[in-house]
Amino acid sequence: MNPMKYWYASNPELRSIISTYYSENIGRLSNHPGLLNDAQKLYAEGSFLEKTQVVTLLAAIKLHAL
Repeated sequence: MNPMKYWYASNPELRSIISTYYSENIGRLSNHPGLLNDAQKLYAEGSFLEKTQVVTLLAAIKLHAL
């Protein structure tokens, strides 16, 4: 198990932060339904690394929209 997977599995605060960020920002993909669907599926079914990829995408979109 790599350290990030361990941290995610053993730290409820980290899981909460990532989940909250995802929930608050997933709507930014509403104009791109294909990408939205892919991101939702990857976040719901993916590993910790895949979840962070989705959150990173959302962060990049959020920065770009400023």
